[in-house]
Amino acid sequence: MIQAKMELPFKESTNAFYAGMHYRRRNQLKNDMTIWCKKHLRYMDKFTSKVDIHMDFYFKSHPLDSSNCSIMFKMIEDNLIKLNVITKDSIKGVGKISMESHKASSNYVEISIKLNKS
Repeated sequence: MIQAKMELPFKESTNAFYAGMHYRRRNQLKNDMTIWCKKHLRYMDKFTSKVDIHMDFYFKSHPLDSSNCSIMFKMIEDNLIKLNVITKDSIKGVGKISMESHKASSNYVEISIKLNKS
């Protein structure tokens, strides 16, 4: 298993995407997350087999509910592929995903990746 912790570059709810967020704003968030992940996650060990991913999201104020963290989870997962930490996000590359949301003294995410045993 490998773990990483990084500050979140932003706090964005999945509901905002469903509400019709403008393309430019969505694209800017995606680009910001890509830059942030390259800076903080490029040194993670690489997996060539199927994995399970868990992310714990921590928020200083007004924590999002767990399912509303899914858009940030997806952006991070996509960057794990770009950084060759995981091979793909299809069912052949990722078995289980899970996420939790917590109140904390700052905004950050803890990422845990382990080999899938099935």
